Amino acid sequence: MRVAMIVEYHGKGYSGFQYQENAPTVQQQIEKAIQSLTGQPVRIKAAGRTDAGVHALGQVVAFDTGSNYPPDTFLNALNARLPQDIAVREVYRVRPDFDPRRDAIIRLYRYTLLVSKVRSPLWRHNSHQVRPPMSLDTMRKAASLMTGTHDFANFGGPLEIPEASTVRRIYGIDLRPDEAFIQVEIEGNAFLPRQVRRMVGALVDVGSGRLKLEDIRKQILRAEDAPVARSLPPQGLCLVSVKYADFPPRYEE
Repeated sequence: MRVAMIVEYHGKGYSGFQYQENAPTVQQQIEKAIQSLTGQPVRIKAAGRTDAGVHALGQVVAFDTGSNYPPDTFLNALNARLPQDIAVREVYRVRPDFDPRRDAIIRLYRYTLLVSKVRSPLWRHNSHQVRPPMSLDTMRKAASLMTGTHDFANFGGPLEIPEASTVRRIYGIDLRPDEAFIQVEIEGNAFLPRQVRRMVGALVDVGSGRLKLEDIRKQILRAEDAPVARSLPPQGLCLVSVKYADFPPRYEE
């Protein structure tokens, strides 16, 4: 039986989602909880491999199990076994070929900017501080340049397969001011390593006047004189949701 779950976690205490031999990860904690419940070793698949310090509201994971526990039992029993910074929000039985990564069609990330001259101890692990003033209008113009299908090589980190395509489709970028914050939501079919953090870094640099709109055009066109897109810290980033053509995939006994 294949089980899919929607998982929320705070990334501060982890070296990313994906399993690592000598570092704590979200994947390790979830697999440990599942094995404790079922008595069977397990390896889960995830929709996104979030970096160290990155959070998630709607990470989607899936795994195979010989246990016949109903979804509610998995939900309650796993949450009783998981640490307080990880929670299973929903559990479904899904079709055997469901793949949370390959079947995903849209991923939504949110980056939280604190626009303030003074740091916030309360928000230090969930946002990145930038100093005012920030031109929201100019940031939105830059965001419109990034929307669509482009080669985002200048915004991505190293790839597992160096020759893999760096073309991605961005469906929309929404900048929403909220008191002292700017929430930057980016929706795309898939993302390169660190792409979202570098895209938001470019938006911040445009909003502060450090970069011009022409610099963003050069970055997207991969011009030789394009400025380097800097990556913002991980703590402001959150994987909000993952969308599928059919979710939960229909399960038939």
